[in-house]
Formats: sequence, structure tokens, C-alpha cells
Amino acid sequence: MAEEALVANPDQSSSLTPAEDASAIPKNIPPDQQPHTPPPPQKLASDPAVQSALSKEDNLRRILSIKVPLIVKIAEKRLKIGEVLKLGIGSVVQFEKDAYQHVDLMVNNSTIGLGQPVKVGEKFGLKITEVGDLAATIRSLGDHAHQNLPAAP
Repeated sequence: MAEEALVANPDQSSSLTPAEDASAIPKNIPPDQQPHTPPPPQKLASDPAVQSALSKEDNLRRILSIKVPLIVKIAEKRLKIGEVLKLGIGSVVQFEKDAYQHVDLMVNNSTIGLGQPVKVGEKFGLKITEVGDLAATIRSLGDHAHQNLPAAP
């Protein structure tokens, strides 16, 4: 049985509608190999569900682009104001924390994880050893992120 070949003649313009044109496709072609015509963009842009999804995606993109301060808290100590005023160049303040204990990784004054200080080249780094609950981390970002939300384009 000889296969029929569909040959388009570029010199002839087609007056078929997309539905009629689709019906000209032989039925024996598997569905995954048949040509697909996407819906016109105007219909997608005017669909409220699509607009809502695009708006949510845009909002999420904006939220994820917010920069927040990441703080590594090595140690903490309470001093009397008089002691603070006596601090000067060369003063040494001793903390109760052991030099090799994990330090706090903080965002928005909330601890979101722990880590070990490391040297990265000539810079300070933090090797994260523990990360807190994702929901708690998101909550800790709340106040700061809301104040620094970038303007909509």
C-alpha cells in the first residue's frame, strides 16, 4: 500500500480555516506526532484564571527578590553602660561561649539555623550545620520583607 504524501504548494494560498486544515491531517498519525496549533495569545491574556496565575507568579517573583540582612551572631554579653563607655582600642571583651561552638544564623533578628565559622580565602564564611523549620523561617522574614517590598514594574 503506497503512502500518500501531503505536499504544500507555496504558490497557492490556502483558504481553509484552522479547523478544516486540521481535518486534512491523516488519521493514522499518532496523536503525539500530529501538529499542534496553540490557542491565540489574545484568548490567554483575557482569561481571568490565566491573569490571576500570572499575577501570583509575578508577586512570588517580587517577594523572592527581596534582599534581607543575614546575620551571624557569634556571641552575646550584657554589660553595664559604664563598662561599655570604658571600652577603647585594644580592649578585649571575653564571652562565655566556647570559641568552637556553633554560631547563630539569623534573619530579621530570628535564628533560622546554626553553623561553624570558616575561612573562605581571606574572608569569613559560615558552614551551615543546621537549618530550622521552613515555616518559621518564612514567618521571621515577614516584618522585614513587607517593609522592603520592591515597587511593581
